[in-house]
Amino acid sequence: MAYYVIEVAHKEELLTIAQRAQEVDAPIKWLTSSQLEITDTDGIVTRVRLDR
Repeated sequence: MAYYVIEVAHKEELLTIAQRAQEVDAPIKWLTSSQLEITDTDGIVTRVRLDR
C-alpha cells in the first residue's frame, strides 16, 4: 500500500484540500480535527495534517 504524508501550515489549507477532495468524490476520513486521510481510485492513501 502506498502512503504519503503532507503537512500544511494553516487550518484553512487543510479545509480547502478536504473540500476539493469532496468535489471529485475522493473518500475522506477525518482522523482528528487537524488530520485527514484521502484515498484515491488506485487505493493510494494520502494523510494531510496540520503542522504544529
